[in-house]
Amino acid sequence: AAAVARLDRRLVEVDALGPWLVVGVGDGSVAAAARAAKTAEAVTLLSLEGPYVRRCAPEGVRLRDGPVEDAFLEPSEDDESRAMVLVLEDGLFEDMVASRVWQVARHCRRHLCVPAPIVLPRLAELWCAPALVSTPGFSGVDFRELDDNYRWGLYPEDLPRLQDVALLADFQACFALHLDADDLDAAPLDDSGSLTFELADAGRPRRVNAVVFFARVTPLPEDDEAVDLKRSVHYLEPVEADAVRLRWTRASSRLSFELERPAPVPRLYKTAVARWHFDMLADAERNAAFEAGLKHALATRPDAAVVDFGSGTGLLSFLADRLGAASVVGFETQANLVRLARRLAARNRCDRCTFLHKDCRQLVMGKDLKTKADVLVMELFDYGGLGEGALPLAHFAWRTCLRDSAAVVPASCLLRAAIVHLDCPAPALKPYMYSPDYYGLDLAHRDHRLLSEPFDVFHFDLGSGLKRPPKPESRVIDVPISADGTANAVVFWHVLALAPDVTLSAHPGAHSCWVQACQPIPDVAVAANSFLPIKASHQTSRCTFALLDPAPRLHFDPAWLAHHDDLLDRAAKLEKTLAFNSTARQQAIDALIDIAVDPGRFAPLGLPIDPAKAHDFALSFFVA
Repeated sequence: AAAVARLDRRLVEVDALGPWLVVGVGDGSVAAAARAAKTAEAVTLLSLEGPYVRRCAPEGVRLRDGPVEDAFLEPSEDDESRAMVLVLEDGLFEDMVASRVWQVARHCRRHLCVPAPIVLPRLAELWCAPALVSTPGFSGVDFRELDDNYRWGLYPEDLPRLQDVALLADFQACFALHLDADDLDAAPLDDSGSLTFELADAGRPRRVNAVVFFARVTPLPEDDEAVDLKRSVHYLEPVEADAVRLRWTRASSRLSFELERPAPVPRLYKTAVARWHFDMLADAERNAAFEAGLKHALATRPDAAVVDFGSGTGLLSFLADRLGAASVVGFETQANLVRLARRLAARNRCDRCTFLHKDCRQLVMGKDLKTKADVLVMELFDYGGLGEGALPLAHFAWRTCLRDSAAVVPASCLLRAAIVHLDCPAPALKPYMYSPDYYGLDLAHRDHRLLSEPFDVFHFDLGSGLKRPPKPESRVIDVPISADGTANAVVFWHVLALAPDVTLSAHPGAHSCWVQACQPIPDVAVAANSFLPIKASHQTSRCTFALLDPAPRLHFDPAWLAHHDDLLDRAAKLEKTLAFNSTARQQAIDALIDIAVDPGRFAPLGLPIDPAKAHDFALSFFVA
């Protein structure tokens, strides 16, 4: 938007006036900046995000949506309707390839713009560097087995939040897209090249397992400084070398990297680990708190038998082993995680640890556990606190496999909350902010205003308090309001008590593997020094909030709701067909794999698929 304003000032100086075309996937703010330009005779927003962006078009801006290949001048339009200025929003450049920015620019210049339009940005470059992404060890536990064999991925991904990312050389440019070039039509869509990076560190080889890359855009010819967009990562076969030759390949809708030298040993990957496991293992505060909790529990229970519900990669079991537990049995439902935990146990010499591929609710006393356990450790807390079943599972443990004198780590869970106003990035998007359920939100990275101080919601005693079955609860809380504003959400988080004076909180701003849970509520005006009655409820597995006064109006888009209902109906019919027709089921599987392999090529068919979603889907074949 700032570049649009600078361009407008320069065009004013030369008395240029003509139509502008904005292409993108954003919230309409760039189109609004173009509409404010004095040299914009008319503004068209070509949205690649689908029908919902109809509401994001600013007043006075003509909206077109759908596949860019379907965008042509209308029969009633003449050459004077062609755009003098073509603006490509920055969201198109974060991947550079999956968003098909080159094809988008070529089509718009050929069919919707004057022969030599002003293109903003005029230049986009892709820069990359080799890197080592690793899970930091904790308390002597080595996770290299995890990094070497389970970190791989099919597509570029966002840079991890909490893990160690070491750049091993300076960034180099892979390729450049000159979007204002006269010969843009002749430039090849598919291309590849190689770059050499020296990695030697005092004569010692360096370990490489990733490429970090980003797009650098130069908005205008006269701009001295380019803008670097967000960094992403693509994982490689791990090698050790003092220099690497890296090959990049740009296909029509996919970007990939591979090592040419040294040539890695080819391997067949059969399993992967969900990405949130890496951030969880890299959360030093979380790990230290659970270590303190285990240390406190084991201090008064010599030769204790420990059971670990939802053992995952095994870290908490390893900590119990190293703190002196006589035996540790971990229960995990994902077979690949059980195999990984066993390999990590062998690598870290945690000989007293046993991992079972079994739902903990199916444990058999005398077979899976020789005696009842002295300590239960479990990290089964999602950002909403209760979503992974901590309450019913703790009660199950007390009923079946814990001694009466056992300790539970953590000992308790407290849910806290705050009333907030979440800023909407564009007024037209406000109907899409409402959701009947909570979702994950990193409040520290979202524009907001706190309208209350944090307050307690529910406290759960995971120890003796859950010897009885947990029951649903509801309560009305008169929340003291600390600032004037419009409340539209309740943000809540958990606080775990691990040991005396040791708590672990997922509060906003915490450097944690958890985000917060956000429960939207209808807009309601509040005033400082007043109270807002909120009804809090939990069903033992999730917590929800609601206003007592039904008068506030819900924000939702009827068209969006109708689209949602239509998708539900289609999904039900598809599920029924796949359940009773094996041929259709195989056709569906083949189609889904085809989409996961190359999502970008479906965009010209009117099916824009988010590459990140395709990656998560493809990875699900390996993490189940």
